[in-house]
Amino acid sequence: MRIRPNKKPNRSKLQGFLVFAGKSIPSQQAVGISTQQTIKITIKSREQVFKEAAEAMGAVRRGETIPFHEEISFDNLETLRRALTPKRLELLHIIKLHHPESIYELAQLVQRDAKNVTEDLHYLQELGVLSLQHIHEDRERIKPLLETDKLQVEIAI
Repeated sequence: MRIRPNKKPNRSKLQGFLVFAGKSIPSQQAVGISTQQTIKITIKSREQVFKEAAEAMGAVRRGETIPFHEEISFDNLETLRRALTPKRLELLHIIKLHHPESIYELAQLVQRDAKNVTEDLHYLQELGVLSLQHIHEDRERIKPLLETDKLQVEIAI
């Protein structure tokens, strides 16, 4: 069996949100989850995200330690709703519960067309909440792996 290393998602294609992520944590692929790190999902303006990033960089320059966290910030609630649809959240839940060995198996579990499931998985990969592992055995298959076991949504009032 040959495993091709995962490519980092090209987050520049994504519109309507910003992603700040640090160094990845070692993989625990045997259980289908790459990390136990919670990914925080927020609704913030671009200005607020850039301000927080500048503050963090200033703290680093002063020698302060910044705790690692992954955060996906959306511009507004509507963008968040378009990104994390009920069907996409169902995919994440099924991956966590059943650890499917391929996209085809996942599509069967959720009773959806494999092409639509593939499109949703690629979008979730771009968000950074899962990765797609290419495995070459008798024939190539792509195994979805969660990058987290928890998404924490934070909406400021």
